[in-house]
Amino acid sequence: MWEMCAVKGSKLEFWPGDVTSLKLKHFKEKTHIVSQEENGWKDFEYFVSDLEGSLNLTFVGKENIQKEQYLTFFADPIFHIGFYGAKGFINATRILNELAGVFSIPGVIFSRSITVRDYANLTREKEFHERIKEEQYVYQKTDFSPQSFTNNRYEKERKAIQNSSFFAIILGFDENEKEIFSPKEHWLASTFCQTYPDHAEFGVGCALYNQICCKDHCKTLFSTNGREDMEVMYLRPVISINAKYIGFYLEIEGLGLTGAMQILAEGNGF
Repeated sequence: MWEMCAVKGSKLEFWPGDVTSLKLKHFKEKTHIVSQEENGWKDFEYFVSDLEGSLNLTFVGKENIQKEQYLTFFADPIFHIGFYGAKGFINATRILNELAGVFSIPGVIFSRSITVRDYANLTREKEFHERIKEEQYVYQKTDFSPQSFTNNRYEKERKAIQNSSFFAIILGFDENEKEIFSPKEHWLASTFCQTYPDHAEFGVGCALYNQICCKDHCKTLFSTNGREDMEVMYLRPVISINAKYIGFYLEIEGLGLTGAMQILAEGNGF
């Protein structure tokens, strides 16, 4: 997981909140298919070529991947993603990460969906508050879990499941708050269970302008009584780029091919 910090090099420097963009010409031929069997709704094929120009990125920090230094960015939310019912809940995290992975290049770029932990990682002090009730729900005789529902059987009676729902407000991110928190509602690759006295509901987390939700502010997809629902939101990738190759993949003002070659020639990048 990345750490929030500034990164300085002889040719470039990045501070948390700095905005740049990813050159999509390197990915324009990439596509990803999501089937009805996976999302519970219908078949979709996503094309990077449908995204115009470049993808806006906001720098948040750095991380080490396989002993190499990577710079980490939050991308603008892209692609409408729909999930329906038990299947959508079960497969959502994998689908989000695989679709975000269209921007991955082995050894150069690592891309995945944003999670609750990414937002919590923005705060250095106790600004991020998870409000999780210490409750549980015990399955009754005719209850389903998402997994048992897809197998057309009831869940084991008296099995307990813990509440994992919460609502959190992130108080801000210096003067760059608006750049870090997109006004577009988007998925988090983080699922939750919300318990009630007579049933439990399952859903996928979402993010709003300055808050994250892992409860029914995002519509739950499945209930222990077998009720299914759907929700459509955007995908928000987290993109980490090997510091050595940063000049080739980012639109950086004043940095041409010569500058990109000089960064590569330095070996360590930053």
